[in-house]
Amino acid sequence: MTNPEEENALERYRLILTIVGEYANEKKGMYIKLISDLVSYCAEYVRIIIEVEAFTQFGRHALETKVYQKEMIEYDKRRKIAHEALLSQLYIVNRALLKEELLKGKVPIGGIYSLNPDTIRDRNSVSDWAGYLVKALARRGFVKLKR
Repeated sequence: MTNPEEENALERYRLILTIVGEYANEKKGMYIKLISDLVSYCAEYVRIIIEVEAFTQFGRHALETKVYQKEMIEYDKRRKIAHEALLSQLYIVNRALLKEELLKGKVPIGGIYSLNPDTIRDRNSVSDWAGYLVKALARRGFVKLKR
């Protein structure tokens, strides 16, 4: 059973692709690349979160405390870098979509971000949104979560 937020994220993603396909003209390729990069950043962030959760579950019991702590510091650095990249790319995509004259009035408030637009600056909400989008795309075989 799918989460309604996953379906909303997928629906918004498809809507944005449709709008770009119909109206972006010569900039279509640029927008597709920006959106594709965003999905890649979302997927990488989700992959790291899955790795961190698995490591937390098993590493805590299997490793010495100092080794575990050192590994967690490295995982946390990777997670933070991936999260920053995701946030930056989301803002880049939305800025481009919402400022494009050809797309004015067609792109919904929030751009590609399907949660409440007031939450787009909330790191946790953006993390949740990335998870919803990636899960919806993965269920359909569009994104692979394994390396």
